[in-house]
Amino acid sequence: MRVMVAIGVVSGMLAAAGLAAEASTNVFLNEGVPVLYKGATPGQWTMDMDAAKALASDKGLPILYAFTGSDWCRYCKVVFRDVFAKPEWQAFASNRFVMVNIDVPNAPLLPIGILNRNKAFAKSLNVGAFPTFVVSDATGTNFLSQFSLSEKTTPFYLMKESATAMRATPSDLKQVLTGIPDEKAAAYRESLEKFGGISKDFEAWLKTSPKSTEENERKFTDFRQKLADLSETITAIEVEKFLGAMAQSETAGKSALLRRADAYSKLLTELDSARRDLTNWLLSRPEENDKSRETFRLLTQRIEELEAKIRGVK
Repeated sequence: MRVMVAIGVVSGMLAAAGLAAEASTNVFLNEGVPVLYKGATPGQWTMDMDAAKALASDKGLPILYAFTGSDWCRYCKVVFRDVFAKPEWQAFASNRFVMVNIDVPNAPLLPIGILNRNKAFAKSLNVGAFPTFVVSDATGTNFLSQFSLSEKTTPFYLMKESATAMRATPSDLKQVLTGIPDEKAAAYRESLEKFGGISKDFEAWLKTSPKSTEENERKFTDFRQKLADLSETITAIEVEKFLGAMAQSETAGKSALLRRADAYSKLLTELDSARRDLTNWLLSRPEENDKSRETFRLLTQRIEELEAKIRGVK
């Protein structure tokens, strides 16, 4: 790893001299996480947008763009160090989307051609705050969602946000709808369609710069409430689907633990951090394997320990 860091420093020096395009390395290290200058590989970050689009088209995967400032943005450093470097994220992301790092450092760390392209792309999407995450379909031009960090960003939060952004993609719909009753599948499709329609209407209305009147305030509140209600319906179906999938893969005793954990996530609102991690993990579409079962065990153990502390308070 120290050798790779040294290579990254040399690459930055070459960029300052205008020679970085000919640098001997194809890797930029963002908080120790390798990012390719050229080419694209599933599960690895790249700055090569053309290669990323080609890979996404070939694999039928959406694209996750991460807009960062690697040498000046504190939270950009945090997300690469505390989220993208973690095995939970790497296991989740490897087969779900193609990852593109649009880095805009202040110092001359990148080849000038890549830096200029990154700046132009960020400007084209009106990205002014860093870090920002954008999810597109496989073409790289139809943008599905844009989000930023929460106050307590964890791998599970980013997993949930990116999975939520992919709700309408064919591969994601298939994953959610497989094995659920026809009635719930129809409700899920209908709710997604309504959510998309109301979101577009809301955005169009906001672009008209409505005046601050009582009528417009009621309209704003009505839009927000409809979207919140639909989101609750969609989320409930997703959590039930993936909770059920995990329960079926466990023994009877562990299934009981899963049911208790679901109850904790709904009822123990004071354990907000633990509940959020569990819910976000479930929404990230965990695969049924030993690693996911171990992750689940640790998350539910955290909830149980906190509950025991609460019971002990007199």
